[in-house]
Amino acid sequence: VGRLVARRLLSHPSFCLGPVVGSKRSEGQLYQQVWEAKERALMQNYGNQLWKAAPFPKELEGLRVSSLEELLASDCELAISCVAPDVGYIEDILTAHGVKVFSISPYKRAQNLMVLEVNPNQMVASLDQRLFKSPNCISVGSTLALKALDDAFGIAEVSICTLQSLSGRGDAMYPPELVQGNIYPVYNTREPTETYISNEIRALVDIAPECISVRAHRVGVHIGHFADVRMKIKAPSKLNGVESVYAAFDDFAPLAHLAGVLPSLPSRPVVSLREAGSPRPSSHQMLFGGMAVAAGNVKLHDGPWDICFSVV
Repeated sequence: VGRLVARRLLSHPSFCLGPVVGSKRSEGQLYQQVWEAKERALMQNYGNQLWKAAPFPKELEGLRVSSLEELLASDCELAISCVAPDVGYIEDILTAHGVKVFSISPYKRAQNLMVLEVNPNQMVASLDQRLFKSPNCISVGSTLALKALDDAFGIAEVSICTLQSLSGRGDAMYPPELVQGNIYPVYNTREPTETYISNEIRALVDIAPECISVRAHRVGVHIGHFADVRMKIKAPSKLNGVESVYAAFDDFAPLAHLAGVLPSLPSRPVVSLREAGSPRPSSHQMLFGGMAVAAGNVKLHDGPWDICFSVV
C-alpha cells in the first residue's frame, strides 16, 4: 500500500512526496532496493502469473529510506500512515509533534473515521484534529454504494461477503498454498477483518449491530477487492425495478460542488455497470484512477433480500 501511495503522490498537483519512513531494517537503504526486494518476495511467494511486480519509479531513484527521527526533524506537516497496528504508536508520536496524520492503519481506527462522500461533515468538524482515519478498503468501497442506496431506499439489514485481493494484506503474508488457486476464509484466523468491516460500516452508515453480517475471504487476485452485498430496505415502495437501483448509484455525488477543487475527486464515486458479468476486480478496479467503485450485478427480491448487488 505504501508503494502505491508513493507512486500516486508523484503526479499529485498539490502534494509532493517527502521522507519515506521505514522499519529499522530498511532505514538508510535506497528505497529502490527495498521496493524491488519486496516485489521479488511477492513474486517468489505467489508466483509471477499471479503477482506482477510494480516497477520502481525513475523519479525516486537515489531516495533513501528515512528514520522516524529524520521525519520529525524535517519540515513535513502531513503524513500518510500505512503502518501495522502493532506499531501504530508511531502515529501518536507524529501527532504529538504537530504532524497531521492521514491513516489507513487499523490502529485507533474508531477515532475520527471518515469516507468523505459518506460522512463529509466529519472532516469539516475535525479540522483542528491531527489524526484522520480511513477505514478498511472493503469498508470504503462498500459504504459508498450502501450510502447511495440508504439515501434512496433506507437500509434495514445488510449482508456482505468479500473476496479480497492479496495486495490489501501486505507483503507476502500468506503461505502460497492458502491462496494460489484457492479461497482462504479469514474468520477465526489472526485477521479480525470481519470485525473491522462490520464496525466501520456501522460507524459510517446507520445500521444497527444486529442488522449486519460480514464474511471475509482472501483470494488469489493481485489487486481489486470484490464484495457481494444483499440488503433489506426500509422503503420497498420506492423500488421500481433494477433501474431504480442503478439510478441511485448514478445520482450519488455528494461532493459534486467540489469538482475541480479536489484534483482526485471522481465525477461519480459509484460507477454503475449494467453489463452482465460485471463488475470484475481485474477489469474495473482502476475507475477514475482507483478513486471510484464499480457496482453492478443487481438482482431484486432474492429470497429474503430486496436488493442484491456486487461492488469492486
